[in-house]
Amino acid sequence: MSEDPLRIELVRHLSAEVTSNISFLHTLRSRMAFNVLLGPFLVLGSFVVAATKTNISWPKGASAWVWLCLALLCYFGLGVYGYFLDRYLTGQCDFVRNTLLSIVKDRPLAEISLDFPKELKWNHGLAYLPGFAIVLLAFAGLTVFFLQILAH
Repeated sequence: MSEDPLRIELVRHLSAEVTSNISFLHTLRSRMAFNVLLGPFLVLGSFVVAATKTNISWPKGASAWVWLCLALLCYFGLGVYGYFLDRYLTGQCDFVRNTLLSIVKDRPLAEISLDFPKELKWNHGLAYLPGFAIVLLAFAGLTVFFLQILAH
């Protein structure tokens, strides 16, 4: 790499970008793992504590089972949602790493694009709404299921 101050600053800045994206990705993975893998057991534990104080019976109608299936589908949906977020962030990091490689190989700066490809541009404000909706539906499904079990 040449000693061009602009190249050195670009490498420094883009390296920080990769570091911050990877840090966010690790945080996202740990939060998803905690919520998706531990969450159902916390809900089940709460149900067991509540059920010890009351009589429970399995509901005879299909409504409770539909709500339970909805909750289970939502938990799988959270896994798919996490996959897409993970893939998006990994794609951003790959783009930045390839750009860094072009800079280090002394490719002319005029030929290097710092704009993300179209598939890596999205509305960040709307990106989290599906995740929150899936969590809300999972919570509602389990709540209705458990309330119907306790009501019988």
